[in-house]
Formats: sequence, C-alpha cells, structure tokens
Amino acid sequence: MEIPEGFLDFDENRNSLKAKCELLLNGQRVEFLDKCLAVLEEENLPELDLDKIIEGVIWDSLQERNRKLTAKHYYKYSLLAFCSILSDEFLQDLIEEFSRPFSDDLSRDLLAYNYYGLLFNLLFDAVHLMEGYETYVLKTDIERTVWRSSFQPDFTLYQYLSQVLYGQVSIHSFIDREANVSISIIRQMLELRIRNAFTIYGLIDSNNHAITQTVPIAKIFEILKRHQEKIDFTVPLHNVERIYKWANYFVHAGLKDDSWKPIVVQRYLHPLMTGREIPGQGSGVYYGIGFKRELLDIIHNEILEGIAGKEILTFGRNPAAIIL
Repeated sequence: MEIPEGFLDFDENRNSLKAKCELLLNGQRVEFLDKCLAVLEEENLPELDLDKIIEGVIWDSLQERNRKLTAKHYYKYSLLAFCSILSDEFLQDLIEEFSRPFSDDLSRDLLAYNYYGLLFNLLFDAVHLMEGYETYVLKTDIERTVWRSSFQPDFTLYQYLSQVLYGQVSIHSFIDREANVSISIIRQMLELRIRNAFTIYGLIDSNNHAITQTVPIAKIFEILKRHQEKIDFTVPLHNVERIYKWANYFVHAGLKDDSWKPIVVQRYLHPLMTGREIPGQGSGVYYGIGFKRELLDIIHNEILEGIAGKEILTFGRNPAAIIL
C-alpha cells in the first residue's frame, strides 16, 4: 500500500510535532485511512464499540492470534482502534500544548520526546498493520517498508527498571520509553483486581495457618464464570479474562503488540478499575464489581472442593467490591 508522502517524517521537537498534528488533522489522517479502506475493499470502518474492538483485536491464545492475522475482521477493528486513539481531540490537545513556548533551552523537552515516541509508534504500527494485511490476507508479495521486532529484549527491561526506581529525569536512569511494559501492568492490575474483589490469595493449612499454595487465577476465572449472572461486572468477565490472557504472553514471552492496544485496553477497563456511581449506594473505586455476600462464601467453598484441611488465605481483608 502506498502511504501518504511524509507520513512518518517529523522530528522530536515541539514545532515539528505541532506541524505534524496539524497535517494529520487537516487531511493526512483521512488520506491514510482512505488508502487503508481501499486495500480492505471497504467503504467505512465499523461503528465505535469498545466491546467489539476488544473482542476483535485482543487475542487470548497463540492459535487465535494466528487466526486473527489472516482475517480481514482483525484489520478493520485494528484500524478502528488506531483511529479511536488518533482522534480529533487527541490531535487538538497536542497542537494546543505544543503551541506553548518552552523556555528551558538547557533541558531536553521530555514532553516532546514522549509524545514524539507515542505518535511515531502509532503511525508506524498503522503502516505495519496494513502491510501485514497485504502479506497475510491478500497473499501479496510486497516489499515491506517498515519492520519491528515482535519481542521485548530483557536488557531493555533492566534499563527501564532504573527509570521506575529513580524517575525518567534522573542521573541514574535512561529516558527511553518502554510503552510495552504497560502490558505487564495491565496483567498484574487485573489479577489484583480479581483477587482483591473476591479475597482469594492462596491456601493455608487449617491447623497451623501456614501458607501452603497459591490459587491459580485460571481456576478463579473458571469458578467466576459459573456464577457470572450473579456478579455485577462493569466490564464483561469474558473480556477481562481475554485481556488477562493476552497480557500473559508479554509477561511470559515478551511478545509485543500494536501500540494502540494497551491504550484502548486502559480506556476499556476504566470503569472496572475506578468504579462507578450506583443509585442509592453512592460511588467508590471498588464499585466496578458487585455481588451478594453469600456468593463470596459459595465461591470460596468451590475453591476448596476436593482439598482437605485447607482454608482460603484472605489476609483478613474485606472484598474490594460493592456488596449488594
């Protein structure tokens, strides 16, 4: 696919970023999208629906990943996800921000550095996506113009660790962004959200209360799915599990993905992680999950089925959920 001239050409400074955002807002983004739709032989993208985007672009196994990479549906919803991030509002916010003068000539402008990396990765991955469609779906023998590694090097994670410890601006760390690390955070965030909501952290010996083993998150998901009609999830449980499994491949294999996916996932999970207002109950950060108290006992008992002399390790914590 022929991409718009200069689509990936801009520099790491405020003036160049502002000009690029204006160019995208004033027609280059639409020009790129039109070219993509022509290759896809589609007139329009699907309506914006976060549930369908998650189900369309987030894979929960390597087998499903391989199936998606050879299906037009995946590319349509990936483009929809890309466009939902590279929105008018996003570009206008950047134009407004980069119209402001930056007075410190001695320091590197980290705002420009960070958004340059984000914007470039979004555009680069969009080109990579469409060249993948031509290769894997249309079976066209094209000369690829962009290339990226599919795996996160462990060495760059070690470098990024210093940034987490000392901050992006410090004398002990690099400033490099490692945006794919967000997938690890998504994975741990979801596991803690589920374990905290249902207070399931492991098993202890009933006699001496020694911690004996963990309870796999897969088993917790299995039991929750039996009772999901009795649990009020602000995000469908099957999509929570789908996202968790997808993130697991980065944690265990360093398998990276398109730069817009973690952003879409963050937005999608917002009500689960930050709660919502319930009429007559108020609002709270834990109100993304709700259930009746007796259901918690049922779930705990099912965890213990066939296991003698054990209790659920709860650390004495209350459920991080709204008790209905």
